[in-house]
Amino acid sequence: LLHLIPECEEKGDYAALQCFTANDWCVCCRRNGDNINTPSKHIKACDCVRQQDDAITAGDTDIPKCDKNGYLQSKQCSNDERWCVDKNGKV
Repeated sequence: LLHLIPECEEKGDYAALQCFTANDWCVCCRRNGDNINTPSKHIKACDCVRQQDDAITAGDTDIPKCDKNGYLQSKQCSNDERWCVDKNGKV
């Protein structure tokens, strides 16, 4: 049986990355605690996944590209623009 003890941010929102206590499975969550994706052993970070979810929810056309670990992909694009970033989003 998998147990999840929620982690919270200073403002009281759920932390983006939530991990199960008995194994190395993690899931990305919205600020209200709803899961964004299904649990995975690959997830190591969720800032990109949460940014992606926020953009989709808001109807934005600029949607960040995330890798399987939850980090930003090094190559990002929007319309005809392309740029490179590190895994945390720094250009």
